[in-house]
Amino acid sequence: MRSGWWLGLAVGAVAWVASAACYAAEPTASTGRLEFETTIRAEFTGFAPRHVVAIWIEAADGRFVRTLKVFGRRRQNWLQVWKKSSGGGAPDAVTTATCRDWGAVQATWDGKDERGQVVADGPYVLKVETTWDNCSGPVLKVPFQKGPTPAEVTAPDSSPYSRTRLAWTPGT
Repeated sequence: MRSGWWLGLAVGAVAWVASAACYAAEPTASTGRLEFETTIRAEFTGFAPRHVVAIWIEAADGRFVRTLKVFGRRRQNWLQVWKKSSGGGAPDAVTTATCRDWGAVQATWDGKDERGQVVADGPYVLKVETTWDNCSGPVLKVPFQKGPTPAEVTAPDSSPYSRTRLAWTPGT
């Protein structure tokens, strides 16, 4: 009788540890809103000042999360870094015409992936690619932390990008 009691206690303890491990392994996925802005200005070559732009989110390990905006349907093929990251498929964001002049571009993100699921908290990178010629252009990378606390990043100017600002606000 005594061995049955110990066996029952041991099985119950293993089940409790296993269920606690399952709960502890679940990642947190905070809701919120990311607001981003940068100013783009470059030399007048190619089809400048008209230019195409893609803005997207990747996980810190390089996994594609979601396209936020693409400007320029006809010359989208020159956004080669974005096309490779996103798998070359159609953008899951509102696509607008080619930008006609230099200036500020903005994007927002609701913390969701391309399937509409809130992604896990952790490190992410917002990327911007632009080109004004028939070739791939410079890519801006802005790392940030998505989570339950606010985060703000001001990136240093790096031609053709300037006045770059990103803010994550949880729970909005």
